[in-house]
Amino acid sequence: MDISNSIEVIKSLADSSRLRVLNSLINKPQYVEELAHRLDLAVSTVSFHLKKLEGAGLVRKTKEQYYIIYYANDDILNLTLRKLLDFNNTEKNSQDNRIEKYREKVLKTFFRKTKLIKLPVQRKKQLIVLEEFKTKFNSGYEYSENEVNEIITESFDDYCTIRRLMVEEGMMGRDNQVYQIKENLTVGTNKMIDKKELKKKYKQTLPPMGIYQIKNLENGKILIGHTKNLNAKFNSYKFQLNANLHSNKYLQEDYNKFGEENFTIEVLDRLEPKEDLAINYENDLITLEELWLEKLKPFNENGYNKEKIV
Repeated sequence: MDISNSIEVIKSLADSSRLRVLNSLINKPQYVEELAHRLDLAVSTVSFHLKKLEGAGLVRKTKEQYYIIYYANDDILNLTLRKLLDFNNTEKNSQDNRIEKYREKVLKTFFRKTKLIKLPVQRKKQLIVLEEFKTKFNSGYEYSENEVNEIITESFDDYCTIRRLMVEEGMMGRDNQVYQIKENLTVGTNKMIDKKELKKKYKQTLPPMGIYQIKNLENGKILIGHTKNLNAKFNSYKFQLNANLHSNKYLQEDYNKFGEENFTIEVLDRLEPKEDLAINYENDLITLEELWLEKLKPFNENGYNKEKIV
């Protein structure tokens, strides 16, 4: 089952009348007029709901003499929720492709072959450049400061800045002038951590990440942002806006003017965790946010985001 089928099933069940129709059909097959009489609904209403349920594959029909008989489709009804959610996530693949294309664009802009022309000002682009430098180092190997400087200098003269930023961003560890790429090894030791156990614990504790949107239903203006914890961010924004403490004064002014009921907070895009424990999710989230900013352009009269200078 693909994601579109799963959505249709879930949407078709999100209605009390359709649930009653399906519940009645589970007990026994029936024709439209019988269902309408049994549920005290209009025939047209029952026909409408049956069409929705049939489109989702939850019911099927056969013709018997002069009547169309509807049956509950056990093949779909017997699916577990886990199976219903076990679809090929094409959106995730598309998301990964968009992020990869953006990375390639940034690298092409700031690199000439293997040489970095200049360090980007924007942090999201800096992170992409730093990730490129990270590939020049071997995981698990301990480097002296001179060795780190030499490797960086091959592509950029200001090795001090690149080295400092890699440490600050958590891409490289430093312990008594010994440097090591942060993967599955602890700096200064050769003790390997259990990768499977790390991945298991990591995925269990990682909160949902992604891009969110706050929308003003009165004028259509939006605010787009990214977060490593969507649940916490939603709660935080609701508290800040209701307490008149939000940092975006234009959003706060409209919120005070139009009221809570005229604003929605929703997820635009989710970032799925990867198996690589060294992935810098902040980098991916910033990149994903940039793509949504370019797509929706929530600036000036269209939104509350401040347009950034490249």
